[in-house]
Amino acid sequence: MQLNEQYDETIEQTQENFEEYCQSVIEAVDQYFENLIQGIEDMARQLKKAQGKLKDAENYLNRAYAKRIIDWATDQYEPLTDAAINEKIRKVNRDFGKEIQIYTTSDIPIKKSLDEMQKILQESVSIQTVKN
Repeated sequence: MQLNEQYDETIEQTQENFEEYCQSVIEAVDQYFENLIQGIEDMARQLKKAQGKLKDAENYLNRAYAKRIIDWATDQYEPLTDAAINEKIRKVNRDFGKEIQIYTTSDIPIKKSLDEMQKILQESVSIQTVKN
């Protein structure tokens, strides 16, 4: 009888200890994944921010490149400044290595043919004026 009682108490205590241990493991795993998720969300925010900066840099470089194309196509060279870019280039759409669409702020007297420009630049080129 005493042996049976001891057996029952041991089983009950073992079961309680096991449940407590399982609960602590569950909490540790939950905390681990919460920390992991938070870290991934932080990285995603940083990557989004970096993506925005890269997009801005890409836009600036494409506009500067378009300005140089316009300079070359009109045989007019001037310093490559933000003011000079903004004065001539409204916007640029570019699929690198395939095509570049340049939108200018005013009519530009192009002295090179589109065919010549495309052969030299190795991209399809279009130049259009966009009035505000």
